[in-house]
Amino acid sequence: MCKRAYKARKRKEKIQATLTEDMQQQKQVVEVHNPNAVNNKDFLSVTEASQLIGVSRWTIQRMIQQGRLKAVPFGRKRIVARWQIENLFN
Repeated sequence: MCKRAYKARKRKEKIQATLTEDMQQQKQVVEVHNPNAVNNKDFLSVTEASQLIGVSRWTIQRMIQQGRLKAVPFGRKRIVARWQIENLFN
């Protein structure tokens, strides 16, 4: 009987630890991908540009391939000027 209670208690502790860890990770992700941080930048990565417009990364990649957006290689990633994205809607 004691063995079952111990195992149940340990299982609950493990679940609780996992839930708190997941919540902390989600909080960190939200802080990293904060849209307010994107609003202050003049140059955006493909991921940031997709978050700003609300489309997928692949849509931004297609727009670059079609020539609707111009991206410049910057290290291992490509960056897009913010004014180009704003001009899409004008």
